[in-house]
Amino acid sequence: MNFSLPLRATAIILKKKEQGVSVQVTKLGCLTLVSLAATGCLSASAGSETGAMSGGSLCDESRRWGRIDATHALQVVPQVFEDENGRLYHFDLKGRGGLYYLDARCGVGTYAECAFTATRSTGERFQFSDISTFGLWETQYAYYLLYRVVTPKSASERRQRRVVQLGDPPVEICNQIGDYSNLM
Repeated sequence: MNFSLPLRATAIILKKKEQGVSVQVTKLGCLTLVSLAATGCLSASAGSETGAMSGGSLCDESRRWGRIDATHALQVVPQVFEDENGRLYHFDLKGRGGLYYLDARCGVGTYAECAFTATRSTGERFQFSDISTFGLWETQYAYYLLYRVVTPKSASERRQRRVVQLGDPPVEICNQIGDYSNLM
């Protein structure tokens, strides 16, 4: 929780830029936020932030994930084990968000089926399946599986995203890709 204030400030700055507010006002807004936090006028609760972004805005924001100037989302890098049956992706989440591990066993091929197993900090597990074109991202709100078109044929396809919040069950936040059978 001690790192959430800088992340929250980043999200507010990005939101104001998207709304067309000038950079000067954005800087003032950030200073105002810092001064409110310093005087104790700002109260924060981790639970109230989880629904802060709508599906469309999260899809739009996910396009910036991984860029140098995007500090509000971190890609979680897996260990990858490969054999003739496909790949196993093992993500060590170190108990953040109540999860220790996420494993994905995927078949061979670009849009192969994956069997996911998430292990909670309590030792309980939940499972689901999806396709293999994912990356795992961590924000201050949650873990998200981000899907993209593997070989985009147009600028429009390059921008398309599908974002799924990791949970039991997983929740599709947005789907700009639609039916994957059109891509295979």
